[in-house]
This record gives sequence, structure tokens and C-alpha cells, in this order.
Amino acid sequence: MPRFAYEARDDEGRLTGGLISADSLEQAGQLLSDRNLFVVRLGVDARSEGAVGGGEAGAGTGGSGWRGGASRAQVAWWMSQLSVMVETGIHLSEALDCLARQATDPGFRQLLEDISQNVQEGRSLSDAMAMHPRAFPSSLTALIRASEMSGTMTLVLHRCSLYLMSELAVLKRVRSAIIYPVFMFITCLAVTVFVLTVILPQFADIFAARGATLPLPTRILMDLSQSLLTQWYLWAGGALGLVAAVMLWGRTPLGRRQRDYLAITLPVFSTVCNSLYQSRMFRTMAVLLQSGVSVMDAMQIVREVVSNSYYRDLWAQVDASIRNGERMSGPLLESDLIPEPVAQMIDAGDRSGKLGFVFSRLAEIIEEEYNQAVKTATQFIEPCMILFMGGVIGFVAAALMLPLFQASHVIAQ
Repeated sequence: MPRFAYEARDDEGRLTGGLISADSLEQAGQLLSDRNLFVVRLGVDARSEGAVGGGEAGAGTGGSGWRGGASRAQVAWWMSQLSVMVETGIHLSEALDCLARQATDPGFRQLLEDISQNVQEGRSLSDAMAMHPRAFPSSLTALIRASEMSGTMTLVLHRCSLYLMSELAVLKRVRSAIIYPVFMFITCLAVTVFVLTVILPQFADIFAARGATLPLPTRILMDLSQSLLTQWYLWAGGALGLVAAVMLWGRTPLGRRQRDYLAITLPVFSTVCNSLYQSRMFRTMAVLLQSGVSVMDAMQIVREVVSNSYYRDLWAQVDASIRNGERMSGPLLESDLIPEPVAQMIDAGDRSGKLGFVFSRLAEIIEEEYNQAVKTATQFIEPCMILFMGGVIGFVAAALMLPLFQASHVIAQ
């Protein structure tokens, strides 16, 4: 029977190693899991008779290698269920296998089956998750890896589930805040096009039969209607070209930079965007630091989590400051992106060694500010959209009614 060399950590995080006899790599991993050991490295012992063709679990064959993605909601559900099952004493491999069977989406079920298979073959959970970067962000993988090294898997799984649920709730509020103005704009555009292409041509025949000089608003509307009816392909091509130009502009380095600048400087919207960026940064930092991830690794992960280039530049400066032996509060105090009281709180946490706690409290405070900013922005957008729609529809109605008023005036005389 071949022997396998392994390194693993127990429930308290102590590193152990040795040899284990098993018929296969998968069975060796299962035997170690039955002993409540989290596998760090597992491979065929070079002195074993079955060593030919063997290899380490992290680099050998096995597993489907499926690289599909998953939605945030699916990952949040999986992490929440996994946290509860492990906390209640169910073994990790059993919990993973059970959750894979429960998944209803075929693609997501295949992803979970691949993770479960890799863990049963001896890979660590973090290594199995790292094989699917589209589904699991680097911050989540780093948290799980830190928990495996420190023996705090149950605690970190719980923190990860709370983190994902909180992030999902924030994103839902973003979508709900965007849906209303977009719906209002599309409705206004559809009504205007319907009036110009269906209603107005019927009035055009009446106006042409009278041969009277039409008011300027009516002539503008008539010309626009005629253009939409006879040159619709130009309008459609122009709209598609504009959308394509905006998308291409947003993909260029300069376009992304300009877009990020508008996000943090536009009135009303900048408050929402800044609160969103800061709450996500601070929440990620809090979970990483409280789970045992080093400050330097946490800095790198946060820079990947934040989508705004100006905030990434700020955290790059903070990273450089720490590497030079300085405090992280220096660049934060000099930046216009971070309020001075927030930077001072971070400095206090850095001095007292309670950065994780401070970032957690800041995330809670800024998430409340974000909720209020979303409400304020929604209250501002609603009357603006109503005024816009009222102005467009009012102009169309006035342009249609002015000739009728003029005709009534002539008849009255």
C-alpha cells in the first residue's frame, strides 16, 4: 500500500506532519479529515512503492478543473450554510458534499462538486476556492487560508458569511436606488417617441390641410417627427454608436480615470459613491485583520476590492508608507478622499493595536451614512425626473395645442 507524506493543522492551529498509508490520494485526504486535520500539503512519499507518477495534491491531477463563475447571492448562500454546518459539528468534507447536492443551479452545483472533490482529495479549502477566481474573490480566499493556518475555521466562516451578506445588502440598495430613475427615463423616452411617431402624424395632415403658418414649437416637433419616420435608421445607428462610444471610452485607461473622478466629485452622487467605496474598504479590512491576515496582505487585497482608481492610489500610498516604517494615517490625513476624523480614528487604532476593531466600527458608521445618502439621492432624483418628464410632455402638448388655439382665435374674430 503506498504511503503519503502530509502536513496539516489541527483544530487549535498546531502544525503536524508525517506519513499515512492509503490506497489513493483521495483516501489519504479523507483519513486525515477524519482525524479533524486541515491538510496543508499532501503528496506521495518519494520512498513509497507507488511514488511513480505521484505528486502533490495541489499540483497533481484530480478535480474537474471547472472554472465557471457564480453570483454573489449564490456565494453568500453557500458561505452562510457552510458556516452553520461546520459550527454545528459537521465535518468540512461532509458539509461541502451536502451543499453541492442542495444547489439547484446546474453550473453552481458543478462548481461546488469540484470544490468538494478537491477537498476530499487532500487539498485545503482555500486552494480549492482559489481554483475558481471568478466565483470567489481573493479577499474571501485569503480569509479562509488565514483561518486554516490559525485553526479558526469556524469563526472565520461565520465572519465571511456576515461579510458577504452585508456586501450583498449594500449592492441591493445600490440597484434599488438606480432602478427608479432609469425606469422613469425609459418611460419618458418611450412616451415621447410614441407621440412623435404615432399621434403627431395624424395632426400633421390636419395642419397641412389648413395651410396656415404653424408656430415655431409645432414646426420643430413636426420636423422631428418626420425625421424619426423617414430617417429612423440614422437615429438608431446614432444611438447604438453613442452607446458603443461610451462603452469603449469607459474601457480606456483615460476613460476609466475620468469616470472614477466623476463618481467621487459629482454633487449628490459623490456622497453615495464615496460612502460605498469607504464602507466596502473598511469592512474588508476589518474582516481580514480580525481573521489573522497580516496588514500588508490586507492592503493588497483591499486594493483589488476597490474599483475606483483614486482609492486604489490612496491605498498604494498607505502601503508604501507602512513599508517605509511609517504609520498608515499619514497618507489618509493628507488625502481629500478620507474625512479627517476618520483618518484620526484609524491612527488611534494603529497606535493602540486595535485596527480591526476600528475598521469594523468605521464600516458600521459609514454604512449608515451610505443608507442616508441613498435616501437623499433618491429624494433628489425623483422631483428632477418628474420635472424632466413634465417638461418634455408639456412641450409636446403645447406644440400640438398652439395651432388649435390660433384657429379658434381667428374664428372668434
